[in-house]
Amino acid sequence: MKPRPALRSALLVSLLAAALVPVFADPVTEYYVADRNGIAYERIEPYRKDEFPWVLAVTRDADLEIRALEGAKGEIARWETILSSGSIVTRRYFEEGILRERTSYAYGRPTEMVAATEDGATVTISYAYDGDRLASVTTKDAHGATTRTDTVLYTRSGFAYAVRSVLADGRVEIDAELNLPSKGGDAWKTLGDRELVRKRDRDGNLVYEAVFEKGVVTERISNEYVEKKIRRKTVERPVDGISSVDEYDERGRIMSEISYKGGAELRTAAWSYDRNGRLASVRTTTADSVTLVDYIYRDDGSLASERHSADGELEKVVSYGENEVRTEEYYWKGKVFARTRFEGGKKVSEELLKDGAVVRTRVFP
Repeated sequence: MKPRPALRSALLVSLLAAALVPVFADPVTEYYVADRNGIAYERIEPYRKDEFPWVLAVTRDADLEIRALEGAKGEIARWETILSSGSIVTRRYFEEGILRERTSYAYGRPTEMVAATEDGATVTISYAYDGDRLASVTTKDAHGATTRTDTVLYTRSGFAYAVRSVLADGRVEIDAELNLPSKGGDAWKTLGDRELVRKRDRDGNLVYEAVFEKGVVTERISNEYVEKKIRRKTVERPVDGISSVDEYDERGRIMSEISYKGGAELRTAAWSYDRNGRLASVRTTTADSVTLVDYIYRDDGSLASERHSADGELEKVVSYGENEVRTEEYYWKGKVFARTRFEGGKKVSEELLKDGAVVRTRVFP
């Protein structure tokens, strides 16, 4: 194997010129065994460089560090420069002689990163902070147009619990599993063994809700609004694989719901309303049956009764009277076989019927 040239002053000069920094005053270079990606494993003496296919040469002085990845033939595959000036640090990463990424740091935190994409364009990522914590990350394309804004959401106690992302087309995405906050704070509540995270928009509308049980997300709810009216609601239950999507009309009334399990449609429901805006019916369809509930109203607009049917057969009629009186009649093949009376929400009597005649009565105290 041909010996490698000694430390090349020409290489250092080219790197320094690319980094636009002054020449080293008193450089120190160390060598490390590395892989093709520049990950260093073990420090070695300079005379052992020829023994390994990839070696990382790290040259430092007071304010500058250069990390160059050298191949077996002495070629430079990639390098980066790290320039420090007080609390400001600038890192430049080169590959195949091309600047691929430049990142600026202040007080140890990234403030801006400019990176080259595969098609040769550039993207700029800017970081903003609120005190000691990251507040937002903004991504812009080569023309300076914002393509994505990520905002970190914190509880009052300072724990990051979600990231709200606004995309270029206006869509909003929320990832609420960034970090699990401790109990307490304005967006964190404890409900027995369950813990709840909520996020509202500027109008006070609930846009996201997550339920945790023993640190595991058991339910996620996302709501979408148009002119302050809810238009879509998505519920996910990761533990059992069940999810649902609700659609609402322009008045915020639910119109349909589709439930899924494992990606397969499980149940559909459709709501209809009369010309006065009152609920008229609810139809539910599953793989086994179709159920229908019709609502009948009095002239004064109060609810008079409900008629429940399954696969076209009447099953139950609920009648509403005055003073919180409710009567439920149960049907079998078109005939009433049981009747129950409630007063003030409490069951007061129960009757069994045969051919329309009462055969047994039970009264509850």
